[in-house]
Amino acid sequence: MNLFELFGLDVGEDLMVQDVRTDKQVRNRYSYDVGEKLVGAKKEIRALKESFLVSFSLEILAEIEKESPVEALNALDRNTLIPFSFEHEKENDVLPRVAKLKQLLVGRINKKPIVDTPTARKLYVQACRRIGHDIQSVHTSEQWVDLVVSYGMEMSNGWSAFRKNKNVTFTFKRMVEEYFDEFVDADGMELLILGKKFISLCTNSKSINSTYLRVSHELTWNDLLTKKVTTRKKSAAAWSRKLPDTLQRKGPGVKIATKPEDVVTMFGLKGMQFGHYCTEQYAKEHIGHVSEALYDLSRILGIPPEYIGLGGRLGLAIGARGSGNALAHYEPSTKVINLTRDNGVGALCHEWGHALDHFLYDCSHDFQNGSLAFLSTGKSIGNILPAMIKEKMQAVVDACKQGKVARVINVENAYSRKWYFYGVVIDSYDVFKGNVSNILESHHASLCRKLDTLSGATKTRMERKIEKEFEKTAQMLAAYHYKKTGEKLNEISYQVKGSVYFDTAIKLDKKRTKKYWSTNHEMFARAFEAYVESALLDQEHRNDYLVCDTYSFVYPLGEQREHLNRSIKSLMEVAVPYIINSIQGVGKDEL
Repeated sequence: MNLFELFGLDVGEDLMVQDVRTDKQVRNRYSYDVGEKLVGAKKEIRALKESFLVSFSLEILAEIEKESPVEALNALDRNTLIPFSFEHEKENDVLPRVAKLKQLLVGRINKKPIVDTPTARKLYVQACRRIGHDIQSVHTSEQWVDLVVSYGMEMSNGWSAFRKNKNVTFTFKRMVEEYFDEFVDADGMELLILGKKFISLCTNSKSINSTYLRVSHELTWNDLLTKKVTTRKKSAAAWSRKLPDTLQRKGPGVKIATKPEDVVTMFGLKGMQFGHYCTEQYAKEHIGHVSEALYDLSRILGIPPEYIGLGGRLGLAIGARGSGNALAHYEPSTKVINLTRDNGVGALCHEWGHALDHFLYDCSHDFQNGSLAFLSTGKSIGNILPAMIKEKMQAVVDACKQGKVARVINVENAYSRKWYFYGVVIDSYDVFKGNVSNILESHHASLCRKLDTLSGATKTRMERKIEKEFEKTAQMLAAYHYKKTGEKLNEISYQVKGSVYFDTAIKLDKKRTKKYWSTNHEMFARAFEAYVESALLDQEHRNDYLVCDTYSFVYPLGEQREHLNRSIKSLMEVAVPYIINSIQGVGKDEL
């Protein structure tokens, strides 16, 4: 795909950067917006979305698709398409138990389509609206069972007929992931877009029965309508970037931008935006530093400066769209990097790493996807991206996580209680000849293998449970060792799978309610920063505005850093030519 065409650009003409300053920026010489207006959603799209959410018209959805697949996906929400509520069910004289069964059925539906294509989004709307209509006529538990069974029969018969007629040899999972648009219009296939949890419930009699029996006959409206109140403590920042007292840059001379238009033109950005509290002096300084930083980044990566904006896809904002306590952030929905006015120093490289990761994911779907994801996640990657780039990215992710980490567990309290010795750890004591470290390592590896079979919330719950059980097992092992040898251990050291970098990220995430540090895309972005700063230092260069403080504990260090640097360099050697060719409009067969 020619990305200039995608963003309405004509490479055959000299492009004038549009001045789109706000009323408050009219007299400014530096702090004013240029290029494409960096807003969340255009007024036209907002109007279309509002109209769609009233009518659920597929024609309007198609209009939104033309404007933006991302906005089309954002417009779809299970709870909006199926407006279910216990209050409404009570008003319609539905029994509490039946209302709960309906809620469980709706809850099995994916919140978004399982496949990221325009056809899938259209069918998701149709299927959700159909479910919403059907459950309105359900007033007894028997009717609920009949409805769920009928859905299962429809999907099973549709899939069987399709396989027979088309002589399909692929597995159902592969058909859904790779060939969805080719079979969804067949009879009985519409409901498949609602996801594997919905399919599992409707096509599995055991699942239907367990769901049916799970809901108590004694359920009351008070049980359903009483909302649970939960409170969460705000977590303190686990790490903050140490900013230099004075910004330093050491490197070859570069052309320094003097106004926003220069930055947009030099680096092929779609636009640049300044917050109204970004004074003229601040804006002037940021413009100069940004131009130096992006030149240094392009030199390290081996990509021409005009391609840093990823074909007019990437925007830059200074102090204009802050997010919580973040010093900087990348917005996947708008493809904009935002740096805070005062403290965004050193984060530009990290956020550009996110933009690259996101760009490659979108490339894999030929920019037809609506989901906002990253290539480093390894999930739902399209077929357009060359296999070599996928493999190189996976190699980087693997390098982030693979290795051995030394751990120590305190067992001083093992001797203050009575024990009943049992379990595989005690049974293996003689096999390992009393080597308590090796016993714990073996036991930890076994627990990790069990965890690897789980996913989502189930895995998170099990991780907490296993952590407590492992600590108890270590205490019991120490007591057993004391009984056998008379040696009292205060602690037991052992090794576990995983790099120090990954292990540190996991420990930081234990203080949070959601994973952040150990997610693939955040680990990639920090590793990308480390690669760029290492490359600068190898040349005896420095740019604090671009990147700084990557030798602290949240980054890869030592041998792992060197290994990751080689992996990222290998990735960029294949990714950069692909990015350039994509932007220049080279055909897919030439990439």
